Amino acid sequence: FRRSRIIGRRFRIVHVMFGSEQVEVSTFRTADLSDADTDEHGRVLRDNTFGSMEDDAARRDFTINALYADPATGEIYDYFGGLDDLSHRRVRFIGDPEQRIAEDHLRILRYFRFLARFGALPPDEAAYGACKANASKLMALSRERIADEVLKLLGLPDPLPVLKLMHEGRIFVPVLPEIDTAGLSRLEALILREKKAGLKTAISPILRLAALLPPEAATGEQVAARLKLSNKARKRIVAALSAPPIHNNPRELVY
Repeated sequence: FRRSRIIGRRFRIVHVMFGSEQVEVSTFRTADLSDADTDEHGRVLRDNTFGSMEDDAARRDFTINALYADPATGEIYDYFGGLDDLSHRRVRFIGDPEQRIAEDHLRILRYFRFLARFGALPPDEAAYGACKANASKLMALSRERIADEVLKLLGLPDPLPVLKLMHEGRIFVPVLPEIDTAGLSRLEALILREKKAGLKTAISPILRLAALLPPEAATGEQVAARLKLSNKARKRIVAALSAPPIHNNPRELVY
């Protein structure tokens, strides 16, 4: 594949251009891992070791994220009851939730994003309990990875019920302690206004993040710097949290 490139030091994923589409090609990984294969942050260190499809499924995080399809026949391979969980809107870790989280602490945030997108409340007790017990480990993650997951969560149609669950479980405390019940109320009002305006594709995760924060420009600056957001995102958060100027022109106000 001449128009391709290999990315990732761990998994050797190949990006292949197929017309205008980008196809990710990778190997099936073995499920055989030991403590020596991970670092203190729970990241897998070892390069690919070839395995079977079932081995690869056992390495994944959630049952609904371990479904495989044969592109030629459409046959679905489901080793951990993912289809049943999907139909019942359950988000469960594969195997022991504590072990899955130990392999990559980002899976805590991924759990809540998948719950907001595919699941229903109340959450799986074992999964939610493990996320609460390990929330402090989020501090070991890079700020960029945290920001990416949080903004993906905030970009979903209605993440509010799951955000309230995360607040109750003190998931945000290690990384975004500024989020409180008042912020959740502001976000609730914003989402209501978005719905009344018929916004679907124009939802702004950055504006929603600003709604979650105390209405102080300095706080917005601090959070944007902590999450290493772009200058454009930082300026929008600061503008949203600053005292609004007086607009005589309705078009200016809308902008």
